[in-house]
Amino acid sequence: MKVQDFINKAIEVEKLPTLYKLGKFMNTKDGKYLLCDCSGLIKGILWGYPSAGKYASNNVRDINADTMISRCSNVTTDFTKLQAGWLVWMKGHIGIYVGNGVVIESSPIWENGIQRTYPKGCGKANAYGLKARQWQKCGQLDCYIDYTNEKPTQSTSQKNVNVFYRVRTQKHGWLSEVKNLEDYAGYQDSPITDVAIRVDKGKIKYRVHVKGGKWLGWITECDIKNSYKYAGNGKAIDLVQIYYYTPDDIRPYKRAKYKTNYGWQYDTETSNNQDGYAGLYSHPVTKLSLCIE
Repeated sequence: MKVQDFINKAIEVEKLPTLYKLGKFMNTKDGKYLLCDCSGLIKGILWGYPSAGKYASNNVRDINADTMISRCSNVTTDFTKLQAGWLVWMKGHIGIYVGNGVVIESSPIWENGIQRTYPKGCGKANAYGLKARQWQKCGQLDCYIDYTNEKPTQSTSQKNVNVFYRVRTQKHGWLSEVKNLEDYAGYQDSPITDVAIRVDKGKIKYRVHVKGGKWLGWITECDIKNSYKYAGNGKAIDLVQIYYYTPDDIRPYKRAKYKTNYGWQYDTETSNNQDGYAGLYSHPVTKLSLCIE
């Protein structure tokens, strides 16, 4: 398997609704994926899951974490050499480094089974505020993964994504459009009632929760002249959800980073004390800040 395909699969699995179940890696009737332990996550990807797959296929043997690191090459304790697609290891446990200071790993101690963590000593900033982990070794599983083009080309790895957004408030109507974090959307702490968002690359979806009411439907377009192409119904909102879809020509994957009057949220993630949305129930949103990173 090509290293970028391996990385993409790891990120794909991490974004799926997941449950942990020791020794199983399968698609259930309710659409949830049951993922096995740390080495099983890696083997499962190499066997062809989650979209398809067969146990011990592709000449990938059923081995544990300690055996897996023993079969890696370029094994080192110097984590400044860590590259995307390498494995990171500690006694009895193993994970996948996907780049940008992010490891994806599976463990039964987490409710959803799979979690992102930060590898100490990697030389990258902990830009996402992840839980830091002290791994012991890292290396290339090149008996199963092709690392010949492990570094993304500049044309795909350094593309910036611009997001443009505007809000309507109870007092001021629709305000001017904001780009990235050049400003925030909102004015004079007036409750926001409607939100419109667009990006110049990829796709984005977003929705809002009405104060004292319910979540409204997801929106994927942006046109303030069409009530079906912005989020809101003219009533004060208290929560916002945003999710960014990275196009195929941009790697590594990017996420929506946003906040209202409170802390930052990434996409609809619920790990690392995130709620899956920005805002606080029953407290009107008066500011919105958003970027893609």
